[in-house]
Order: sequence, then structure tokens, then C-alpha cells
Amino acid sequence: RIVPAEANRAPAGDGGELFVRSFYSDATPHPQHQPAKVRATVVFAHGFNLSGESWFFQVERLKKEPGLRMIVPDMRGHGRSVEQPGDREIEDLTIPATSRDIITIIEQL
Repeated sequence: RIVPAEANRAPAGDGGELFVRSFYSDATPHPQHQPAKVRATVVFAHGFNLSGESWFFQVERLKKEPGLRMIVPDMRGHGRSVEQPGDREIEDLTIPATSRDIITIIEQL
């Protein structure tokens, strides 16, 4: 299990809430202290029937690269994200809805 630098609730594209973990590479100070040290943000979006925990090994590997901020959401209806009406219906879990969620997460964090 990986321990995030931050764990938040972020708004989804339709006004719901998603659980989001943020990590920073070991060589990167928390951006509240030195934002210039973060050179790139990587967003890990998992697939159907998974959660952000599925990115454990990739996050651990990238934590060794300097200057990275990693955003790992539990997508709608998965993991610790708050379930919204319709999240149980597979036809409502679309690429456009997921894309809106990711854009909203990036804009909010």
C-alpha cells in the first residue's frame, strides 16, 4: 500500500465527488513550499473495475524521478470515490464522462 502526500475529495465533471491521492517524487519538496520544483504532473487513470491502488508499482517507480507530481484518482463508481446515480450502469461509465472527470480534477488540484 502506498501512502500519499495528500488524499482529497475532488469534484467530478458532473458535480459528484472522486477520491484522489497526490504523490510527489522523493526528491521533490511539497509544492506548497517550492512549486517551481514540480516540472510535470502525471495523472494515472485506471480502467473498469479497478481503483487507483492498481498503479502502486508505477507510482513507486516514478517517485524516484525528480520533479514529478502524481495524481491518482479512484474513477467514478470505483474504489473510495462517492458513488453517483448511474455509476452502476456500464453505459454511464463512458470515455467522455471519464475525460470530464480527469479535466475537472486537474483544474481543481
